[in-house]
Amino acid sequence: MANRSIRSSSRRRNALPGAVLSVLLPAGVFAASLFAFSSILSRSFPPGNPTIFDRKIAQFSASDGERYNTVFVGSSRVYRHLIPVLFDEAPALSGLGIRSYNFGYYGSRALELPHLMRRVLAADREGKLKWVFIDVEPMAWDLEDVNLATARVASYHDATTLARAVRYAVGRDSLALSVRIAAAARHLVPFFRHILSWSEGSTWLKNAIRPSGEWRRRSEELWRAHRRGYLSLESSLELADEEERGRLEERKALFEKKRGKFLRNVRRLRSEPPGEADLDRVMVDVLAKLDRMVRDHGATAIFISNPILRPRNDLKIAHETDVIENFFPFDDPDSCAVLFDPDYRFDEGHLSSEGAAIYTSLLADRFGRWFHEKETKKEAAH
Repeated sequence: MANRSIRSSSRRRNALPGAVLSVLLPAGVFAASLFAFSSILSRSFPPGNPTIFDRKIAQFSASDGERYNTVFVGSSRVYRHLIPVLFDEAPALSGLGIRSYNFGYYGSRALELPHLMRRVLAADREGKLKWVFIDVEPMAWDLEDVNLATARVASYHDATTLARAVRYAVGRDSLALSVRIAAAARHLVPFFRHILSWSEGSTWLKNAIRPSGEWRRRSEELWRAHRRGYLSLESSLELADEEERGRLEERKALFEKKRGKFLRNVRRLRSEPPGEADLDRVMVDVLAKLDRMVRDHGATAIFISNPILRPRNDLKIAHETDVIENFFPFDDPDSCAVLFDPDYRFDEGHLSSEGAAIYTSLLADRFGRWFHEKETKKEAAH
């Protein structure tokens, strides 16, 4: 009786791996088949309408003659703030042979920037780049509903991005655990869209059913107004369709209405500088990755902070702790007072075209001093 019990128990133990395998094997085959089918299907769709960033990559790649040796990479505060032609012609950079291009892309956040940087560096096929200016927006702990199903967000939500997003969301100790878990889980949607390439089909379908005539004409007209990747908000307002023009005019009017509040916030920032900010480990990872990518390409990364009312103490700490080697801050309302003058603002977070020209000149001056200081040290060392 005891022997039969032992044999029965042994048979159950031996059967357990087989039962697990009988479940996992079909599930694995199904997942692999779904992935393969989705990948093949995504490649069968015609390419969608190019984004502004796609157009910039194409123009940069196709440039003939003298290649660009300097690029600006970041969000709309690069896109709308840095004017390549003015930068190249700045007296402070005379003799350096600078030829720059603006790769600013509206809405770019820290998690997306390594993906954009990879495309920029890949487009420099001849390896002519020497200097890469990078403006990294602060980390965001949540993903807005409007971005969950976009092809753009899905395009960079690979496993590395998902891991960074989850680490950052879960690490927000000031939030309730349930909120942190929900925020982390929201990144699973674009992650699965990324690995299954679902975004390609949705982009094609959206473009196929969209009335294309007027929209396509305006898109081409808007692109032709760019100058080496730069376009001011005033030009966008002038060329926008009725819906977009309404949004831009509303932003501009709201800033004028709250002009007094903006000035009070600037005065408060001058009198009560913010305390030291922590440098999050995920931001360290992103900054180090960007710096390493540029260095491995044979170029020099220079991080900058834009003139907004949220000083980037995290970038300052990253510079002081050697996470990043080069850092030019422009977020101090004392040393960069002109950039906080509301007369040179389009809205609270963006400069006007006049403000962009001033900012570009200040960056060129700072870069020129930095470059000549480095050259002087090299000569002294020899």
